Amino acid sequence: MAAPGPAGKTAAAGVGGFFGLGSRIARRLWFRVLVAGGIATLVVSLIEGVVDYQRQVAELELHVESIGAVAAPPLAQSAWVYNREQIDTQLKSLLRFPDVSAVRLHLDKGEVLRHGADVPADRALERTIPLVYAGPDGRHESRPSRARQGPRRGSPQAGAFVGH
Repeated sequence: MAAPGPAGKTAAAGVGGFFGLGSRIARRLWFRVLVAGGIATLVVSLIEGVVDYQRQVAELELHVESIGAVAAPPLAQSAWVYNREQIDTQLKSLLRFPDVSAVRLHLDKGEVLRHGADVPADRALERTIPLVYAGPDGRHESRPSRARQGPRRGSPQAGAFVGH
């Protein structure tokens, strides 16, 4: 048997006596407090994670839309005159943005120009930006017909930017 200590307590009580773990009620209370604290921590962390995810998606959407707003006019101009080399250069330059994984340009007659990596649909944020050509005076122009050169291709329907 352990020798009694200062105040008549035995040395065997040790740390358990300090936290009250010698009592069955105290152990249950401590257990419930720890479980409730753990559950509260998980719930708060989950809520913060969801809110942060939604904020990041909103920022990504805004960034992809601003990229499209800046890239659309020169891309529409290049598609209007069907400068394939310039179109490819512009599409590839969009891939230099850290949030852009792939770009696609749908031209007349179903032609699709695509650059970038394949991104699974469930991991991609895809935005379609219509390309509208405005002439030098700012008016939208209809596609000219050139009987001698044949019909022009390249009136774009839409460009798609895929962010990750």
